[in-house]
Amino acid sequence: MKKVILSLLLLLSGMSAMAQGLVNEGETGSDFTLKNAEGTSYNLYNINPGSLKVLYFWASWCPDCRKDMPILRLLVNKYWGNGVSFIGVSYDTNPDVWVKFYKDTLKFEHMTQLRDEAKMSESVVAKQYKISSIPTIYLLDGQNKVLMATTDVNQLLYKLDELDRSGKLISTGGDVNPDVMPSFRGGPKMLMAFLSHNVKYPGIAQKYAAQAKATITFVVNKDGKVTDINPTGYELISIGNKNYNSLSSTEQEDIKAAVRDAFLDEAERVVRGMPKWTPGTKNGQPMSVKYNLPVAFRMRFNN
Repeated sequence: MKKVILSLLLLLSGMSAMAQGLVNEGETGSDFTLKNAEGTSYNLYNINPGSLKVLYFWASWCPDCRKDMPILRLLVNKYWGNGVSFIGVSYDTNPDVWVKFYKDTLKFEHMTQLRDEAKMSESVVAKQYKISSIPTIYLLDGQNKVLMATTDVNQLLYKLDELDRSGKLISTGGDVNPDVMPSFRGGPKMLMAFLSHNVKYPGIAQKYAAQAKATITFVVNKDGKVTDINPTGYELISIGNKNYNSLSSTEQEDIKAAVRDAFLDEAERVVRGMPKWTPGTKNGQPMSVKYNLPVAFRMRFNN
């Protein structure tokens, strides 16, 4: 029995090596820019800089990709707040089918969904990442170097679990399974009042009628102090007025990037000015807990 188990473990540990022809571990993953369903361009290196990145190359018509989805959903829900960014790159040729599938069927809340408009056989990105079939999965470190390349989602599961157990995912020391989560003193209404009073709408966002949601991840320490503050998520809700529409497409992309930076900077600034929270607890004892706070920026504009 021990020999059988050992053989199985050796087989599993070697499966990623069977993904022949992919970018080698230790090499730098190429940067690229692709658009989401709303037409917003995302530059790979600028998606949560410094975080680990999972690149999942797929398509809704791919049977093996569909089989991966339950495990992928588990991984996204478990690790997205622990320094891991998940980016889907689709090779769906029909954008409507792609959008309907990931919005109505997948319903992933914490995964950046992008589409390569080129056919996979003609795609520059596919050539950069040596993709000949899907699904193909890459795990990049904070410097965008390849930690793992595979065609098996189970290998991603094993790798993330290994990093998690070794403490490399939660560098903040926060505990993700407290009995009682930390809370802003006075409760949710006081938190909303604090945000409403302190958030200043970025001037560039007002100029171009932009609305968005920024997510800030931080740790509430045992003494309630907020530390290890980092922007970890961003969603552009809307943008566009006469000022914006008069720009060229290249200028519009530059404005979107500047708006994104302004929203993230402002959300981070406000969180850094927070008073102490009521700490989370486990077995009745206060403990450090990682917390993800979405900050919505909404304003009524007169176009």
